[in-house]
Amino acid sequence: MRTRQGGFSMDMTCTVLSTQNQFSLNGECPHCQRPTVFTMATGAHEEPIASGESLLYAVMRCSGCLQYILGIVLKKGGPWLYRGHYPLGSPKIDLSQDIPDPIRLDFIEAIKCRWVKADKAAVTMCRRAVESACENLGAKAKENIRAKIDELFKAGTITGPLQQMAHRVRLEAGVAAHPQEDGLDEITDEDADAIIEFTQEFFDHVYVMPAKLKRAVERAEQRKSAPAVAAGKKA
Repeated sequence: MRTRQGGFSMDMTCTVLSTQNQFSLNGECPHCQRPTVFTMATGAHEEPIASGESLLYAVMRCSGCLQYILGIVLKKGGPWLYRGHYPLGSPKIDLSQDIPDPIRLDFIEAIKCRWVKADKAAVTMCRRAVESACENLGAKAKENIRAKIDELFKAGTITGPLQQMAHRVRLEAGVAAHPQEDGLDEITDEDADAIIEFTQEFFDHVYVMPAKLKRAVERAEQRKSAPAVAAGKKA
């Protein structure tokens, strides 16, 4: 399975080429950051880990930039599974500058946390970013993030679906009297991916799209005024 968040590919897929420990990997190269097929440049080192299962390690080469990675797959009955690669590279984070800096930087940190599979930290930083956005959008409630989200909805600042997205982020990164009660121990990779996606959608709707619309209106007004200015110069 390949998972993408924040513009980067975290996983690859494995293709078995022969039962003699020959395989290829398909995914995004950490060097050239392009989709590619990695082929084996060395034989595989096999490490048995359980009955009928072993890990295979091989130096592999990108068919595009010709740089190398160490590929790791799980060999077992049925399809072999991708288990990792090194170097990991770095996430390509391309967030709009229309998101205010403190909020955008918190969200960038959330994406970086997810990249290294620090899922608790990722959803916590998403929650922080959303709460900061609520305050930036004018929420005055002092009680908690839930009150801030609901205040924005009642004021018409955000829609019902955006309210639900924001609450989803809030609930996944819960705050409780004791650490064991905050629900973070149950966070999975899929949960973290979903929370990052919800946070991205929330910011796109409250910051990015309004800013794009404003710029489009300004360009249209400039085009309307251009003929009048030109006519005045001719006169």
